[in-house]
Amino acid sequence: ERSEQQLRLPERVAHLGSFDWNPQSGELHWSDEHYRLWGHVPGAVVPSYEVFRAGVHPQDLPALEAELQRALAGGRLYDLVHRVRHPDGQVRRVHARGEVTFDAQGVARRMIGTVQDVTEPMREREVLRTHQFVIDSITDMVSVVDEDLVFRLVNDEWCRLEGRRREEVIGRYLCDVLPVDLNSDRGEALLACLRLRERRVVRAPLPVERDAGRVRETHYYPYDEPEGGMRGVVMVTRDVTQEERARVELAQSVDNLRLTLNATGDAIFASDARSPEEPVLFANDALLRLWNIRLRDGEVVTPALIMAHATPQFLDPQREAARVAEIIGSGTMHENRIELRDGRVLMRRCIPTALAGRTVRVWGFRDITREEQAVRALVTAKEQ
Repeated sequence: ERSEQQLRLPERVAHLGSFDWNPQSGELHWSDEHYRLWGHVPGAVVPSYEVFRAGVHPQDLPALEAELQRALAGGRLYDLVHRVRHPDGQVRRVHARGEVTFDAQGVARRMIGTVQDVTEPMREREVLRTHQFVIDSITDMVSVVDEDLVFRLVNDEWCRLEGRRREEVIGRYLCDVLPVDLNSDRGEALLACLRLRERRVVRAPLPVERDAGRVRETHYYPYDEPEGGMRGVVMVTRDVTQEERARVELAQSVDNLRLTLNATGDAIFASDARSPEEPVLFANDALLRLWNIRLRDGEVVTPALIMAHATPQFLDPQREAARVAEIIGSGTMHENRIELRDGRVLMRRCIPTALAGRTVRVWGFRDITREEQAVRALVTAKEQ
């Protein structure tokens, strides 16, 4: 009795039940935990093959009975994970193991074994498999290192692009797997993310010779696992070589456009801003000179900034502000003259066009002071 009591506690803690079955007589004994695993109070039912079978999920019965018959027919060992459906409808998963004893004639006389509730471990494994599947479905490179800079996870894309198998990486130090200079931008970002628990982003060419010319952008995310006390960094990396080349080409195109438009002598800017505080799409140097705009570090040109510099120079600021609002509201091309306080006269043009569902307005300012002066002189001469 003492031995049985000593056995009950670990069985209860481990959700492990035991059984002893005579296939010939049908006599079956269950431990208390076995009753609970089948959804019964210990002693509430008389164990039998029929009671056992009634508790097995109907969809798992064919596989279970096939495995059982194989063991009884001489296979000796019985091992299967299957579902158990309790009388209240609850479904659990159990891992059943058993061993058959045979007499001299090869007849199965006894099977003893265990059943253990593995519902939660299997759920955790399913969650892990789901997480791994999701991570492997990501087309960016994903890797995780702990606070000692030891790899804990890499996805399929990481393995493909780095040319390494997962088992060659997991559990090894970062510096042993990749040639990472911790004094480089990437190394400093990784350490800052780890120590300061702040996100970092680095876009830079790869230092490896075989990847010369390739550019990758890596986002560094700190993580803290509260239950296990683990800390580390999640790194998500994508190849931005084409994007970087396009950006450089675009910048060169914009520079060429700026040079071309500067050569015309007109002050030009383009905007699709819905708010005066949004940056303009383009502004050439002549526009900045016209309105005496000197940009500070990090400052961008906005419609509000242009108006703030231009308004004090208008001969009639109130009138010009109303004109600008009227031009924008009309959505049509406009051309008119502006008189400045210093005597200059400008020809202002606004040409609206539709681009990707938004209206882009191209504004141009040309100094026509000399033309105006010549016209006035001609008119005066004719009057005289």
